[in-house]
Amino acid sequence: MSSRPASQPIAEWHDVDERTFREDVLTRYRPAVLRGLVTSWPAVQAALTSHEDVVRYLVAFDSGTPVDAILMPPRARGRIA
Repeated sequence: MSSRPASQPIAEWHDVDERTFREDVLTRYRPAVLRGLVTSWPAVQAALTSHEDVVRYLVAFDSGTPVDAILMPPRARGRIA
């Protein structure tokens, strides 16, 4: 038997402006899905066009500088042992 609490649906919000976010979403201190919030962002617009367009958009920002990264399985839950 699992000791995890029963899952609850996450509230979904649409077309949230700054006032709504600050006064209604943020004050609930609960997870929230903000639908359409970043639709106007260039990366999102490119991705809505095609996979190739979003890759082309992102590649334009590549400086060629190496980065450090760690790939961990979900069961690590963000903890590095």
